[in-house]
Amino acid sequence: MLCNLDFLHYVVSKFATGQPFKIERIQPVLRTNDSLPVRCFLFALSKYRFGFKNVLEDIWFAPEQSRIYSPFMWYMLKEKRFSNNQQEPLVQTIKSRWDKFELDKDMDDATVQLLFKNGGIYDADNLHTRATMLNQLQSTIRSVSQDMQSLISSLNSMKHEKN
Repeated sequence: MLCNLDFLHYVVSKFATGQPFKIERIQPVLRTNDSLPVRCFLFALSKYRFGFKNVLEDIWFAPEQSRIYSPFMWYMLKEKRFSNNQQEPLVQTIKSRWDKFELDKDMDDATVQLLFKNGGIYDADNLHTRATMLNQLQSTIRSVSQDMQSLISSLNSMKHEKN
């Protein structure tokens, strides 16, 4: 049972996007007795089906208007002037990073469906890839948020100096 709880904690912490998803256990690859190390190993070999509102979808496909992100956040992610180099928008920078470090260059339709659409059956590698991509996206969004907090603080300071 310890392995199941550890795995679920990992999954929930990585997929916690504030939006609902469901977990459905698929049959394990092997069957064995009840010894804990073997159960842990088998649990790691199991596959899981996840259903969720996919926060990676709009980043990957970069539509004109996002169904997931607020209009303000989507504007910040799509506008070139808000990126460090001001050459390409943050959305494109994130996608390029995923292409370079996380994904195969010849990604098939099934992988696109799994990672960027409605989900499906995830193995350990797919979960790790998705978790890494979510962490990178979270980091970018936190950076935008910190920049906005800094701007608000500066504007408040200027307002108080005038008074």
